[in-house]
Amino acid sequence: MAAVRARLIVNPSAGVMLPPAPPPERIVQPLAEAGWKVDVALSTEPGCIPRLAREAAEQGYDVVIAGGGDGTVNEALQGVVNTPTALGVIPLGTANVFAREVGIPLDPLRAAELLTRAEVRRLDVGLTSTGRYFLLWSGIGFDAEVTKQAELRFKRQLGILAYIAAAVRTFFWFEGTRAQVELDGRKFRRRVLLMVVANTRLYALFPLSAHTRPDDGLFDVVLFGGRGFFTKLRHVLGFFAGKHLQLPKVLRFTARTVSVRSARPLPVQVDGEFIGTTPMTFSVQPAALRILLPPTAPYGYPDGRFDLGTRAAVARDPLPP
Repeated sequence: MAAVRARLIVNPSAGVMLPPAPPPERIVQPLAEAGWKVDVALSTEPGCIPRLAREAAEQGYDVVIAGGGDGTVNEALQGVVNTPTALGVIPLGTANVFAREVGIPLDPLRAAELLTRAEVRRLDVGLTSTGRYFLLWSGIGFDAEVTKQAELRFKRQLGILAYIAAAVRTFFWFEGTRAQVELDGRKFRRRVLLMVVANTRLYALFPLSAHTRPDDGLFDVVLFGGRGFFTKLRHVLGFFAGKHLQLPKVLRFTARTVSVRSARPLPVQVDGEFIGTTPMTFSVQPAALRILLPPTAPYGYPDGRFDLGTRAAVARDPLPP
């Protein structure tokens, strides 16, 4: 059997790790010992990760390994989605939400060793009307404003503290705006403080919806509405307590396509990266990504075939009045 041909793309600016991340040659070692042929490419400028991943896919590499945080994974995704090249993940970032979601070890060397025993599966991804793919979620409103404010230099120096500081500042002034939301052609209007179009269960480090799966052909959409200090405080406390879906101004739906138009532009982020403002449309791309996952991961269509199942066929949540 031919050796696995892989490209490891490392983002040296991917958050803050304690202890510091091992050098690329240490990450490659367990792969090389398993007979993989791995070349290493460093991210040296903005926008180069999608290009490096795309070039590897075009050259017939079996695997592109994203060595970084969730933003690095998202950038590598842009180059391998809808290709035969599989995506692997070595967590080197601030939060590493995707790694936590699927059970990839947070220790980079253990994650590298696990890649040699991983299974190739397929996952859904989201696609925005700007052409940007996402694996985890897109946030519209509050969290995207926080992401925009957590500037790269502060994120690099402070890690997750940069997001906490930006979130505290934004909490006191951000009130969202009225928006028209369209779910699979069904429309309603609400004030949007935050709306999350989710492909995975974890939002940041907390469960957003227990029912969300990246292999069912559906988004889970959670809308935090209302305005004012006490409404926002109830949202925050409810979220951290895991009871946000019980709050009267929080709505949950499932949909294949989501569109948002707002009275004033709302900021939008995908997988923790700010990408622009509304209006924007989001659509599920079923089984569009080949990915290496731990054998114990609870998600993924077997490679080469997939079944949307009954949930996608019957999920028709009632719209609010």
